[in-house]
This record gives sequence, structure tokens and C-alpha cells, in this order.
Amino acid sequence: MAFAVPPPDYHLARPAVDAFGGYHGVKYRGALPTTFDVTRQVMSTIQCGKTTYHLRQPAQGYFTRTTDDSGGGEFLVEGLPRPITGTGRRPQEAHREWKRQFHATFQRLFVMRPFEMEDADRRVWTAIETMVDVERYRADQPLIVRQIGMVCRARPYPLAVKWEDGTKERVYLERMPGEFATYKAGQPFEAVIHRHPVTHKIMSVEYIKRISQMAIKTTESDDLWNSVPTSAALPDADWD
Repeated sequence: MAFAVPPPDYHLARPAVDAFGGYHGVKYRGALPTTFDVTRQVMSTIQCGKTTYHLRQPAQGYFTRTTDDSGGGEFLVEGLPRPITGTGRRPQEAHREWKRQFHATFQRLFVMRPFEMEDADRRVWTAIETMVDVERYRADQPLIVRQIGMVCRARPYPLAVKWEDGTKERVYLERMPGEFATYKAGQPFEAVIHRHPVTHKIMSVEYIKRISQMAIKTTESDDLWNSVPTSAALPDADWD
């Protein structure tokens, strides 16, 4: 059985299961072993590092103590199969491990085509699609592009750039690496940029480096640049 749920003829010692963050070990009454306890958490999103997964509707996760002498337990979420399981000595540890397991499983299956999946993978992905708003996740992913440009306005700090295709764009220091604040007008540079998938506005700049005037014409792309698409397909930027 995938989840340990208290039988209907047993009741908890408190009006409701303790909130996950305030776990104290709620014991079952009745004939169940007194070493067995459970906590519950209701989730509307799953956050793992910088990645957020929005759920179609709130989901319940449960931490249950194991019956062996390990002193740990498992964290599982209703609607997801057991392969996505978090283990740990404390609820918080098991929850963190569960998020890592979910994140790794989602990312592995997200890039696969249906014919590439085995039957077990297909069952897991179907369960994930039922729970997670995959369309929203896909739409929220930034466009990552490599661009070469030159600071065209810097008073007293860089305010606008001109890209190699001739378009100009306003830039904000808050979205740029710290080094960019030192660039003067006329300074050429190369950058890896995260752009909004719909508006194509700059969301953040992951990497930036100075280049020479000659490099603008003769730059040789290395493996990093070759792995990132260019901005050729993007529409012209404006000053907004």
C-alpha cells in the first residue's frame, strides 16, 4: 500500500494532525504500535531551489515513521507513486529529500518523448501531469540566448545597449552581473541572457564578459556558446 492512512475507527489525540512545520510526533490511539506517528502538509506549489511547480489543486503529503529501529520515516504525497519517496530521520529531512526526488524525476521525464518512456515511466509521468500544471511550467521557462552587444549609453552607469543586429535596449543594473556597472559607453561585451518567454524582455543575465572590438567580428564560439541558442529568432527589442 502506497500510503499509511489511519483507519476510520481510530482517531488522533489532537483535533487535527499537527502542521508539518510544528511536528511533535502525534501518536495513534488504539491497537496500532505507539512508535508509529504521522504528520501532514498541504501543498499548492512544490519549490526546489529556483524551480517552482504549480499544482492544479492542493495536494496532501504525509510523513510516517517506519516500524523498524532506524528512527526515521518516509514522506509521500497522495496521487504520486511510491518511487517518488523522501526518507529521513525527521519530517523536514524527509520532505526535503522528497522534493529532490520529485524534481529529479520531473526533469528527467519532462524532456522525454512518450515513445522513449518505459511503462513505469509513463505511469509516473501521467500521475505528475494530473497533479502539476505542466503547461504553466513550460510557459514560465525563460528563453536563454547568447548575445553580443555594446554599451551605447552610460551616464553615470550603463543605461542602454546596442546589440549586434542593430537593435537598442534599455538595461537595468539590478538584472545584470555586478561587473556590468563598470562598463563605459562603447564597451563591447558578450552575455548569456534569460528573457521572458512571451515578452522577450530581459529577466536576468547569467554571465557577461568584456570583448575587444575585433572580437565582435571574429569571436569563435566555444562549447558554452554553442550549447545556447542565439537571439536571431527574437523580435526587435524596444526601449521599454
